[in-house]
Amino acid sequence: MKNKILFVRTAPYEFNPYTYNVQGIGMGKAFVKQGYDFDFLYLTKHPAEAKTVYEENGHSLRVLSRNRMRFFRTGLCSEICTKEFLDQYDYIISCEYDQLLTYQLSKYSDNVVMYSGPYYNLFLLPFISPIYDAIYTRKINRNVKYKFVKSELAKEFLSKKGYDNIHVLGVGLDTDKFNEQPQKSKKTAEVEKYMTDSQCMLYVGALIKRKNFDFLLKLFKQARAEYPGLKLVAVGKGKEKYVDQCLKQLTDEERKNVFLPGQIDNSQLRYIYPLAKIFALPSLQEIFGMVLMEAMYFGVPVITSRNGGSVTLINNGVNGSIVNEFRVEDWMEKIRQYMDDEKHRTMIAENARETIKESFNWMTLTRKMINIMDGTYNEQH
Repeated sequence: MKNKILFVRTAPYEFNPYTYNVQGIGMGKAFVKQGYDFDFLYLTKHPAEAKTVYEENGHSLRVLSRNRMRFFRTGLCSEICTKEFLDQYDYIISCEYDQLLTYQLSKYSDNVVMYSGPYYNLFLLPFISPIYDAIYTRKINRNVKYKFVKSELAKEFLSKKGYDNIHVLGVGLDTDKFNEQPQKSKKTAEVEKYMTDSQCMLYVGALIKRKNFDFLLKLFKQARAEYPGLKLVAVGKGKEKYVDQCLKQLTDEERKNVFLPGQIDNSQLRYIYPLAKIFALPSLQEIFGMVLMEAMYFGVPVITSRNGGSVTLINNGVNGSIVNEFRVEDWMEKIRQYMDDEKHRTMIAENARETIKESFNWMTLTRKMINIMDGTYNEQH
């Protein structure tokens, strides 16, 4: 055993690996704490880098980048698809079933582990998806050593395609930065002032159709009619034309009680979540939803749609609320419970926080991965 793991972010899109709660970084820190060296590799069109970002007990987490080629919505990198490179590692964790690089890596190593999140066609163009599945599903299913997914919905999705022996892992929340006390930004202070001493429904995410911002406003409109003191804070950004069109359904008075502060750095949200009465996430599709985990961690009662994160995190009515349909009245039933029954609201909040702390932290999830990979995990555990 080399006690060395490679995590490959296969998507060909540019991103900043040093932003808050990058899943591979949180996973990597947990592996390091358990005696592994961990390389987080992402693809970029910029010059390659190698940087150590975390160390403990003689082991390290490095961030690496390699130049990529792009084929439609998939990333390719011949530099890492060699036996010599991959033999450095005990395991290679490759993200997503629908990225060609997952297949390519599995051709050159017998120790590729797939970690996939989508439960709908995310990366492949619609006309390419059936062709990709026909060519690669059986090959990837045969080649990769272990198959992990982020949600029960992702397991159902891949099972229908022909994948087997799938383990639902979930996603961990890296809470280390929540323990820090970053200086409040001016925008955060404005939001904090707005929410203090008010009853607020909070939403965090992009203001876009997939996140169902239009329905969020419909819900607020009805909630405001029943609870005149209620305000809505929607943290995030979207295209101005779409946002303005959605806002037209509100009266001037309702609009005065909707605060759209724009995007706020994730590290600042630790000051905002605890001020919310309710957290609402009515997404049409959500692979997992880190904001769900964050809200639950901070003890905010959650009401959300059926999505990858909710069905994995939430025991309906125990640590949060899932509403299967987008009927305002169905959502209002849950809102009334939170608004009218403080005992119920407190119970939900406490259970939600405990769920994240105990079951959806990276130490717990990486131990599960290790036990599955070394054959000591009991699925009934």
